[in-house]
Amino acid sequence: MPTSPPATEEQARLEALEFFSIVDTEKERTFDMITEMLAQMLGVPHACVSLVDRERVWFKSIVGIDADEVPREPGFCSTLVESSETVRYIEDARTNPETRNNSLVIGGPEIRFYAGAPLCTEDGHRIGTLCAFGPEPRAFGEIESASLVNLATLVMHEIDSRRVRNELQRTEEVLAASQRLDSLGLVASGVAHDFNNLLCAILGNTELLREELVGVERVHDLLQEIEDTGKRATELASQVLAYAGGDGEPIATLDLNGIVSDSYRMARSAFESQVRIELELGQGLLPVRGQATALRQVVVNLLTNAVQACDRAGGEVRVRTCPIDETEEVLLSVTDSGPGLSDAVKRKAFEPFFSSKPNGRGLGLPICKRIVEQHAGSIDIEPGKGSGTTALVRLPRSSAPLEPGGAPTTGSLISGRGESILVVDDDPAIRSMVQAHLERAGYAVVAAAGGQEAIHLLQEHFAEFRAVVLDWSMPLVNGERVLDRMSELDIHLPVILSSGHPEHQTSQGGRNREMPVTFLKKPFARADLLKRVNTALGEREG
Repeated sequence: MPTSPPATEEQARLEALEFFSIVDTEKERTFDMITEMLAQMLGVPHACVSLVDRERVWFKSIVGIDADEVPREPGFCSTLVESSETVRYIEDARTNPETRNNSLVIGGPEIRFYAGAPLCTEDGHRIGTLCAFGPEPRAFGEIESASLVNLATLVMHEIDSRRVRNELQRTEEVLAASQRLDSLGLVASGVAHDFNNLLCAILGNTELLREELVGVERVHDLLQEIEDTGKRATELASQVLAYAGGDGEPIATLDLNGIVSDSYRMARSAFESQVRIELELGQGLLPVRGQATALRQVVVNLLTNAVQACDRAGGEVRVRTCPIDETEEVLLSVTDSGPGLSDAVKRKAFEPFFSSKPNGRGLGLPICKRIVEQHAGSIDIEPGKGSGTTALVRLPRSSAPLEPGGAPTTGSLISGRGESILVVDDDPAIRSMVQAHLERAGYAVVAAAGGQEAIHLLQEHFAEFRAVVLDWSMPLVNGERVLDRMSELDIHLPVILSSGHPEHQTSQGGRNREMPVTFLKKPFARADLLKRVNTALGEREG
């Protein structure tokens, strides 16, 4: 039977668990989706995300059992966090000497089969497990084991992402207390970069899981929900940046109805209420000119406010688009059936950090106002007849044709033919995810964990590489220094420069370098990555 870890090691593990501030928090849909997916994949009634505390095992999510925690005792999750096993599985707990006397085997839920993977921090501390179990013995294959490890990695990314979201919220609260808007952009930029790095790994691994779990009932629907939640999260960090001056997204000709539909689809998982939402999208609307991400933020913020105004008890929200007669504008209106706003609240609604909600941050409507005005439009709030509130957004129409939208599917992209690509990123999760996507597309990948290693590989093996996927923000030797060194060495490989910061903050565009450099914003989809690589290789061929 494994011995308990040394006191100092266990204390460090407990401090790592405390760092994430997740024990004894409310249940969250993303974790529930992953445990439901795992239970369905293995065909067992129970799965959980467990956090192993000092004297108990607490469940962030659990399927099939109505329990929040169990005492910590040897045999299952606690044994796994104390071990070095990548996966722990027990075909029949009654015949295993470590588990046969466990209270969960002798009594309910009468565990027989168990399979779990540890939740590991970047420092290697095991704070908990993702596991599945059932009342019948069963075998456990290599493919199932690999999928379990991937799902556990996804859980750990979500835990870290949740921590960053909470840090962002605390930052906003500090700024609200001090009213220091001048520092908002600087603080948010650093948080947004870390946040986008985490989301890049979450969304990238979700795409990999979609391929691995083909044929498992409901898995693809659950993965789509995770993906939609991740895409919604990518816009949370951008909200503060939008108020501080935008993120440099290019202007395009956009279909407003498409913006509204996309925003609703990405935000609907956050609306855990009985509120009915109706979309009334006008036909034949002329397009608008603007930034797609910024306009989606406007729609999501207005939808969120409207749903919260109706409360969880129910109500109705109506989203409508239409042309405005005798003007060159289109109208977006969001109407709720809530109690309405007082005159005093209406006067302050667009002031930064003012909120009528007890836990509100007071940035939603000011961000909407700033974005709409940046698009040469206007926004107002009108009281309903008797009750309710309507937000009215007017945007100038454009006669320019719509530009192609949406990322291409991987099926429409040219597959690799063994070309060697150098992938440089200090984040191991992103590095391995990018490597997996490229290798599945037919490329050979050499991975470097930082700028210094990348420079060494380029010096020694320049002729072998056809392109470089380069992270911009890395400690010690960052992406800019790698580009400078490539120029000094007269290396003209095409470079796909990737960052969680906006493109204009990387400053590479103004540098006089001979190698072709394109920008890839984190988080990115597989199709975007492969498109950039294909384009880069085409430029080199030319």
